[in-house]
Amino acid sequence: MFSPTNRYSVVILILYLLPPFDLFKLDTISSEFTCFAASAMTHAVKGDILKCRPFGGVATLVRNNIASTVKCVCKTERCIILRLENLILVNVYMPCKSVDSYSDEFVEVLACIANYICGFSDCDILIGGD
Repeated sequence: MFSPTNRYSVVILILYLLPPFDLFKLDTISSEFTCFAASAMTHAVKGDILKCRPFGGVATLVRNNIASTVKCVCKTERCIILRLENLILVNVYMPCKSVDSYSDEFVEVLACIANYICGFSDCDILIGGD
């Protein structure tokens, strides 16, 4: 269980059923962290009724004492890429096989990640998510 008393510097989260208008709630987890978050439910919540589990999203919490050294390199519905000095942090929510265009979306997410991280050959890379 996450507790603000733990001394983690970065926490990678996968979001399930968190629409974009509720992302602000992540800022209330702890005053010790800055949150970088994106929801993949933007289009799904425009309809009248949500059916099944439409999509997820990603969030990365960074402790405030290092947040000023973090640069957000990329933020999409499925991926957040942060640079912390010589470390690239990738938080990704991959599409599930039940999506009609699963293969296309999977390759698109991987291509997006590859496109951003190829420019950071001098950095270590940490990838988390599902």
